[in-house]
Amino acid sequence: MSRWRITGAFGLKRGGLPAFVCFLGSLSVATVNAQPYARGLAPADTANDATCSSITYTAPSGPRNSITYVLDKPYVCGQFANGDWFVVPDHADGSVVVTTIKPDYANQMNGWDANPDIRGHYYQSWDHRLGQFREPPSLPYVARGGTSIIKIVSMTTGCAATTCEQFGAVLTVLGTAPAMPRMTFRPPANGTFKPLLSTSLLEPSGLPAYPSNCCPSKVSAGMALARSKGFRNNYSPDSVWGYYMIPADNVGYQRAWGGDMWLWDLEVLGYLILDDPPPSKMPVLIAYVQQGIDIWGAYRSGGSWNRGGGGNGAGALTTYVFAAAMLKQPEMLADVRAANLDDFLEGLSFYLGRNCTALYGADRDTIDAYWGGVATGDASTRDMRDPHGYIDGGPVPGSGYEANLANQASYLSILLRAIPAFRDAWPTTNSNLTAIVGFGKRYHDHNTRALPDPCAPAIGTYKRDYGPRESSSEGFVDCVPGSGRFASLDGSNQANRFSSFLARLYDYLDSRLPSFDAASH
Repeated sequence: MSRWRITGAFGLKRGGLPAFVCFLGSLSVATVNAQPYARGLAPADTANDATCSSITYTAPSGPRNSITYVLDKPYVCGQFANGDWFVVPDHADGSVVVTTIKPDYANQMNGWDANPDIRGHYYQSWDHRLGQFREPPSLPYVARGGTSIIKIVSMTTGCAATTCEQFGAVLTVLGTAPAMPRMTFRPPANGTFKPLLSTSLLEPSGLPAYPSNCCPSKVSAGMALARSKGFRNNYSPDSVWGYYMIPADNVGYQRAWGGDMWLWDLEVLGYLILDDPPPSKMPVLIAYVQQGIDIWGAYRSGGSWNRGGGGNGAGALTTYVFAAAMLKQPEMLADVRAANLDDFLEGLSFYLGRNCTALYGADRDTIDAYWGGVATGDASTRDMRDPHGYIDGGPVPGSGYEANLANQASYLSILLRAIPAFRDAWPTTNSNLTAIVGFGKRYHDHNTRALPDPCAPAIGTYKRDYGPRESSSEGFVDCVPGSGRFASLDGSNQANRFSSFLARLYDYLDSRLPSFDAASH
């Protein structure tokens, strides 16, 4: 496979770059703070060349947090479809010299890195507070084509509830400039895998177009774009610090926790299947698909979103699969289908129990640990599945981590039913698609599942009065029989994340969509 590839109907140019930018010639500072498109499906690239000796990304939180890359001289430059910037060396096999990146790296904060790849050796160069810290490369930095230079601005007054980082941006050094940059996605920020994909692969008219009046509380195009367009720096497998490195400015409501990001991303997908005209949808679609391209590259470079199961890494598989479905790029689709679903919360947390019943819970730890959690309420088992395959997992079904994620899984299930390409691209390993759609439907209709349950409650002596037996059936360990572990919780709703928009959309679509055919998946 070649290192650089354009997928789509356009070529490459060096030196003579058609640029769609707000300045021409050699104006040195470009400020990125506008939507990529004002109208239409794609902007026309102009015939003017542009050069840059510095490039600035404006932070929503104010100029102190804005990021400026200063170069040693002007280079040909331009913007990708999502508004992110690239620069090109003067000649083939040349390089670009970055002399300064503002705000300055100091006190092991405001870090930066080039093509981070954590396969086999996890580290991060953003902020010493995030653990496994490694010093950034030194400046001046000589960057050849195929380099993504990521800069992160740290919060200086202490970490917020869900992150230590305020803003982030990417400058890409290309070996050759795309002929139509504003119809080209930025390549993945992580690793050396740098495919260039064309926005012409997207077909917004192929998405459903349900009437917007179904859902008065729907998100607007502007809100959907604001949630989707920022660089998220979302790749770390660390169970906590993985989301603490996601910049607050670059996500909805400045809250970088996975379970919340998943909810707001699902609202973006809900917006995309309503009847706004394609020119209004296209900037949102481009911004969100760019997030999936970044997940793709990050996963190939060692990224993981398991992160302990509580929601810390939630939503990455949703973004990745949706992007692959919209692009229909064969290599990306193949990588999605080959993914280890234990690396993604959506893949790890939903499964089919006995009688193909869709349940919540991750396959972690031991049966003894599960029953210890049931007996004592041990929080370490909050996402562990029922080893007997009857009820939702955790030491108390419906609470803990299930409460963080159940509604999001339900909203995802209706979107999978409503968008055939999305559903067809979703990995079927371990019957995960069937489990998510089944769980989502059941949670919408019934909430927590705690019955039927033939297992005895945790009263008396373990393995005599309650707990596992020596035998197994239907692929699960049998249990000491009894009246049920949590019968009073069946049908309870303890979910703590909710979208009035997606709840209305679910109700509107549920009766209009065919039932999910598990046998075909």
